[in-house]
Amino acid sequence: MVAVCYPFGTTYRMPLNEQPRREKEIKWAIRDFQAELARLQKEESILRFQPCRGDVELRRKEEALEGFKKRIKSVDEKIWELEKKLREITSEANLKANEFP
Repeated sequence: MVAVCYPFGTTYRMPLNEQPRREKEIKWAIRDFQAELARLQKEESILRFQPCRGDVELRRKEEALEGFKKRIKSVDEKIWELEKKLREITSEANLKANEFP
C-alpha cells in the first residue's frame, strides 16, 4: 500500500500494483511499434543508398522506397494513436485518483 497525499491533508491508500493492465498493454504495443518503425527506417536507408543500373532497377527501387514510406507512415500513425489513448487513460486515472471521497 502506498499513501497518496492530496491538497488539504486528504490521503488515500492504494495498492502498488493498481496500474491498469490495459495501460501496460498499450505501452508494450507502443514499444513494439517503435521497434518496427526503427527497423523499417533502417531498411529504407539501406535501400536508398544501394546503387542501381538502368531504368528498370531505378523504377523497382523507387517503388520499394514508396512502399517503405507508406508502411512507415502507417506505423507512425499507430504509435501516435496509441500514445493518445495512453494519455487519455492516464488522465482519467489521475482524475479518479484526485476525486475526494
